[in-house]
Amino acid sequence: MTARPSLTVDVADVTYDHRLEPHVRVHHALPGRTRLRLDPLRGRHDLLGALARRVAAREGVADVRESPCSGALLIEHDPRLTAEEIAAMVRNLWRSGLTAPVAPAPADAETRAWHAMPSAAVASAFASPNGLSEGEALERLYRIGENRLAEPSPPSPLNVFVDQFKSAPVALLGGSAALSIATGGLIDAALTLGVITLNAGIGASTESWTANLIRRLARQTDPDAIVVRNGQEMRVPTSRVAPGDWIALKTGAAVPADARLLQSEALLVDESSLTGESFPVEKSADAFVLEEAPLAARRTMVHRGGIVTNGAGLAIVTATGAASEIGRVRGLLQSTHPPKPPMDQALDRLGVRLTIACLGASSILALMLLLRGAPLGAVARSAVALAVSAIPEGLPALAASTKAIAARAMSREGAFVRNVNVLETAANIDVLCLDKTGTLTQNRMQASVVRTLASRYDLGEDDRAPVGARLVAKFAALCNDAQLSDAETPSAGSGTELALLRLAAAAGLDLDELRATLPRTGVQLRSEQRLYMVTAHQNGDASLLAVKGAPHQVLNLCAKVRSGGATRALSDADRAQIARQNDELAQEGLRVLAVARGVGLGLGDEAPTQLEWLGLVGLRDPLRPGAAQMVATLQRAGLRTLILTGDQAGTARRLAQDLGFSNDGALDVVDASALRDMSATTLRQTIRTTEVFARVSPSDKLAIIRALQAEGHVVAMTGDGVNDGPALRAADVGIAMGKSGADVARDIADIVIADDDLGTLARALARGRTADENLRRAVRFLLATNASEVALLLAEGLHGPNALETPAQLFWLNLMTDVFPALGLSMARPAADILDRPPRAASQDVFGRDELRSIAGDALRMAMPAIITHVIGTARHGSGPRTRGLTFLALASHQLAHALRLRPGRPVSDLFDRPVELGVAAAYVLLAAPFAFAPLRNMLRIAPPRLVETATIVGFSLLPIAARLMARRSISR
Repeated sequence: MTARPSLTVDVADVTYDHRLEPHVRVHHALPGRTRLRLDPLRGRHDLLGALARRVAAREGVADVRESPCSGALLIEHDPRLTAEEIAAMVRNLWRSGLTAPVAPAPADAETRAWHAMPSAAVASAFASPNGLSEGEALERLYRIGENRLAEPSPPSPLNVFVDQFKSAPVALLGGSAALSIATGGLIDAALTLGVITLNAGIGASTESWTANLIRRLARQTDPDAIVVRNGQEMRVPTSRVAPGDWIALKTGAAVPADARLLQSEALLVDESSLTGESFPVEKSADAFVLEEAPLAARRTMVHRGGIVTNGAGLAIVTATGAASEIGRVRGLLQSTHPPKPPMDQALDRLGVRLTIACLGASSILALMLLLRGAPLGAVARSAVALAVSAIPEGLPALAASTKAIAARAMSREGAFVRNVNVLETAANIDVLCLDKTGTLTQNRMQASVVRTLASRYDLGEDDRAPVGARLVAKFAALCNDAQLSDAETPSAGSGTELALLRLAAAAGLDLDELRATLPRTGVQLRSEQRLYMVTAHQNGDASLLAVKGAPHQVLNLCAKVRSGGATRALSDADRAQIARQNDELAQEGLRVLAVARGVGLGLGDEAPTQLEWLGLVGLRDPLRPGAAQMVATLQRAGLRTLILTGDQAGTARRLAQDLGFSNDGALDVVDASALRDMSATTLRQTIRTTEVFARVSPSDKLAIIRALQAEGHVVAMTGDGVNDGPALRAADVGIAMGKSGADVARDIADIVIADDDLGTLARALARGRTADENLRRAVRFLLATNASEVALLLAEGLHGPNALETPAQLFWLNLMTDVFPALGLSMARPAADILDRPPRAASQDVFGRDELRSIAGDALRMAMPAIITHVIGTARHGSGPRTRGLTFLALASHQLAHALRLRPGRPVSDLFDRPVELGVAAAYVLLAAPFAFAPLRNMLRIAPPRLVETATIVGFSLLPIAARLMARRSISR
């Protein structure tokens, strides 16, 4: 009997089997949520993690969580996918082999100057003269590891817990506990230490939950790369690229690994993420590079993280994963700690200021009691009570939890955040640069008009192209890298080129026959300066050129024109007529391309001349549904919206008009070619008034964004294509369309809109602002409530130490207010008018003087009723449990009412979606507990108030809220 192959094998072994059905089984399933059990991978953290990352990169999967202890994967996915479909996908990924997630850098990697070696020598060194075979690639992956960058390991739970004690407020509470022990207040000391420990536990669990969420949100994607294996091009996940693989580089692709160029054609690569270069750099396989050349000058190399913005190339992989240049940088970063986000830094500074203020208030209280002749023990206990009341114990964990909650809510709504700290920046966005194609439009290009010199042909979606458009369609199809789908292969190529192929098919042309009859012999690709593409073809014994591109540049290359079935010289009158035709099509909102040919001409190093003008093609890309409403929403939110498009000025103007940009009758449109000769000062003046930039290149987008940032603006950029990559990276917040966007755009962006819905973009902006407002609101609440307790203690100090609230009472108050209401405020849903207000200025001090003055006013409004209650209670009952119980109830009621006052305005229909109200309700339960349970009441040293006293105090605290609700209802009627 043949032994069954084991699936729990070492990393160096093959880890797949074609009989995986029993080993990948559905353990539990709900719509959109499937838990799989993979018993052979139980305890194999490395292999299960590798599989989880590959599953997370698949389309339709939102999140994956692995449990090595049980060998389970919890997969959140598109509800339209069944549990068995998810299981089948996991089996297929497992069958392709599992290897160690990350390999260390080889010891000799630093000594090999691949950039200075001839390409043939590099291929020989990797034993890869023509690329790898599938078996060779798998063997290298098992030996070296997956092509993944090392992910930072999470800190140990013990270290996270210990870090919770490293703050000035906690040190002050520890000192107060020591003082309680010294003065005989053992119960107060135990409560103080208990609260410190409880707060540390809550903070540690919150930080760990937040860190896990951040790691899941920022999980590395695994886009496909094109490799040459077994002599054929094929797509494999980036993680499965091995050293020695030949990779094909094409416009729009992300470079999957460090590689030495073998071939290159007009190749430009954006390597700003690695080298800091502002613009894409030219690469050449034949360039001479010195061994000591710095990274940015190695023109023969491409590096992982780069983006191909123009041209094409073929390269052999020299380093993957941790051995790549960007992997080395990641390794250096492992030993360094990134700076804290601005909000965290502000909260740290606030904690120090609170500690200093607390010491000052304690000194004032101690002086007051000493002047009244109080004994030192009573003075010390009173100082402890004030320290307890002044420190908001829940403050340290508040920022991280608030941002994590907001990021989680955004992901449920279809907007995925790479780093939760970007939410701080999103709240300050005041300029939004909108890419046209794929963002404002549907990226469903369709040839709508063909315009020759003498005739115009209008085409419907299903129309047969007229005979007069046939010649234009033929050469547009020849000068084309796209591939229309058939029964076996999907469509591939840009939306523009696919639309031109569909035009040729509608004209009755057989595309396969056309390309076979006129085979391509050379190509000159479009670049930032050369806004056209040229292909050379063999036409029997003669040569032929096909050209398509920007009308003004193609027209300059032409000396002849095809008109009336004959070719003649192109006159100045013809040129003027063609320019008018171009303007007319652009004003209709069409993207316009020119088509020309060169009969008997070959492809050289210089631009072709003596071409024959054939005509213009106008392409229509319909606006996305709701695009105009979204733009209006963003403008109402105080954002300045700009359009950055590669189309010419007339097309861009019509688009802006359709989107409602010219409601005020004025619309400034600037051709980006004019920007290149501007000084920095002139450019900054121009961007202050311009709303639309036409004919922009990737470098133009970069220049515009940097000029806006130099003016002090916080800039967001939307995009979906490779040409948007550098701008998405340079913007303060890059926003990519996830469904139709290029892999490179999704990988670079800070926020990815999964469904391409512009409404999701507006909701993501609302969530960003809400996270900022919620955090500020929760901090304001904590500071105001604790300050109200300090104010009450100082007022009670005038009556002597016996009149003061006890530390136990204040601990219970802080437990009520610092947990549930503050958490509810941090989780509050967006206010109804969140997008009807301007953004908060980035320069505004989060906790400046005006904010602190307002917090002081809130504190006095809460403290005064408690002080009055204390005075009345003392007059009626003297200093003791009755008065302390009344004062405790009054202060707590007004603190909880203050939480309700701070909640954002929401529609009445959201009754069951109100975390603030639920948090306050839970706090009221905690408020009632001491009065209901005698042991707790005795520990706090309070007595229960009478029913009428309770109703009066609670009712008085809620009276302003009830009045405001009644006023709102009367206005709404």
